Amino acid sequence: MKKIYVAALLVVLCMSSAYADALQEKYTPTRQEWVKCYFSQQIQCKTNYWEKRYAHNVIVYEKEKLISIALTLANGQDELTEEQKESACNDIKALAESLRNIYDWLKDYKVQVQFVL
Repeated sequence: MKKIYVAALLVVLCMSSAYADALQEKYTPTRQEWVKCYFSQQIQCKTNYWEKRYAHNVIVYEKEKLISIALTLANGQDELTEEQKESACNDIKALAESLRNIYDWLKDYKVQVQFVL
């Protein structure tokens, strides 16, 4: 019985060390992944200072050269007026446009922001 426990322990240790090595490997994200992550982080930083809490989703369409950003209110927030929705979309679009203009390879991309629900 002890041999079975020792064997099982060795198998678990060997498997966990293999997974730990895989997590230490260097990874370079694609441009699409980088844009999505960078824009999401910048939008999150900007909206953290706003009165209402927003949720967002950034999708990059490489073939269409489009960065699409969907905004919505986070759970539990009161509804916005159309003017407030438009203002939030315009602010996020201005932020995205300024981020897009930093990098030459993003200048051809269009930015689309829409408020969902």
